[in-house]
Amino acid sequence: MREELWSSPDVRGYCLDDNSFIKGTARSLTVTAPTGHPLAGAKMAGGFTAAHIWRDVGQPVLASRIPLLYSFIPNLVWLPSEVAKLTDREGQPFQRAAQLLSIALFRNAPVSAHLKPVVEEAWQMIGASAPVNPTLHRKIDSVGVNWFAATPAFFRTRHKRVDEVASALLVIERGAPLTKKVVSSRYTAGLPNVAHRARAELYEWLQRFQAPIAAAPAETSEVGLGANPACSCRNQPNCAHVLRAENTYDPS
Repeated sequence: MREELWSSPDVRGYCLDDNSFIKGTARSLTVTAPTGHPLAGAKMAGGFTAAHIWRDVGQPVLASRIPLLYSFIPNLVWLPSEVAKLTDREGQPFQRAAQLLSIALFRNAPVSAHLKPVVEEAWQMIGASAPVNPTLHRKIDSVGVNWFAATPAFFRTRHKRVDEVASALLVIERGAPLTKKVVSSRYTAGLPNVAHRARAELYEWLQRFQAPIAAAPAETSEVGLGANPACSCRNQPNCAHVLRAENTYDPS
């Protein structure tokens, strides 16, 4: 990726990244590791690289260029820089071992109800529908795995970022200027230039990640100006139904 394009929106409105944002997501988190491990309780330092475990998933582009898979946690691993490139060797033992480990750790992990369709779509896309091997689980337990310990603040930041982009799309749709930075200065400047059709598709895609808000009892419910009573997203008023478009896909 050319440096001048980094953090700008692409033609579909997705933020262009060279893995810098992905690396940054874990920078504030501490590592949970077996007792005595040198990384136990530490934060990720230099020498480690964020890598994608799946590469070729039978799509027109690599997994790292597919928004749903780019930041899909089971598709991410932090490895010493010297070996991280081994995940790019399609079908080779190192990549396959990382994939099997990921499936064993995450395939049957509990998921919030509203996210289950999204998560299942991602798993199906990478072809990980087979049941987990219990023998592999026992081997993993005996060796131990290093984790980033996610915090409530970590999850709040992720939710806030989705809300910020969705809200910015609504502001643009109303013809108003963006007065606050969204993701980055380049992204903020470029988002209004993304075609309406693509912005609408991005907005609807983001709604899949929003937890539904319980509807108020009918006798006490109030609908504000511009609100859509059929929608349960967080961006009331002026929510999802302001933006509608056919699905589009541009592999560029």
